[in-house]
Amino acid sequence: MDPTRGIATPEVLMKLHILLFVLAVIGTIGGCKSDSGIVPSFDNNEILPLASGNTWMFLRTGIDSNGTIVDSSSLLMAVGQPDTFGREIVYPVSNFPFVFTQPGPLLLANKSNGLHNVIGRPHPLSPVFLHVLQFPTAVGDTVRFSGYTIRSGSLSESVAVHAGSFTCIRYDILQDNVAVARIFMVPDIGIVKSWQRYYGLSGLVDQLHSFQVQ
Repeated sequence: MDPTRGIATPEVLMKLHILLFVLAVIGTIGGCKSDSGIVPSFDNNEILPLASGNTWMFLRTGIDSNGTIVDSSSLLMAVGQPDTFGREIVYPVSNFPFVFTQPGPLLLANKSNGLHNVIGRPHPLSPVFLHVLQFPTAVGDTVRFSGYTIRSGSLSESVAVHAGSFTCIRYDILQDNVAVARIFMVPDIGIVKSWQRYYGLSGLVDQLHSFQVQ
């Protein structure tokens, strides 16, 4: 009986190692999937993350009817200290890019169906909440707020700004069935870009430059 029968030679071991390496590489490649075009998932699922100290810096550009830039500045949106109205925690947000009718910081709260605004001087036990942005949302969802119709126009709008490239939800803001503004948002990040008609300008554009959220 040949004592070496069944024992692999060095050449056979080398070929086996090469085969195992190739199979491992193939298995790794087969297990990878491109995330191109995939909308990322989020933990908290707030359309605008509200926590004291959250900030967003925007680059603001004003454009006239001829397409000429007539203004260039910066805008800092910030979340202040929270307050409690009824059972809801409300946050003051200064310099919200879209100019609503009320002056001063907006009092905002996230609820199960999206972003809400507390109006006027709310009674602490019975505050009045107005629905601003629907979230979660589907294309075509609408809410009415302060004379505006706010419609979810897209769930996968690609937007590139100084802060990066994002896949956004686009909210179209209409007045008398005419688009007067658009807001591009990413859940748990907030506003990435906004456009609005403003006092004779054909466009007032705010683009996210940097942000700090928790």
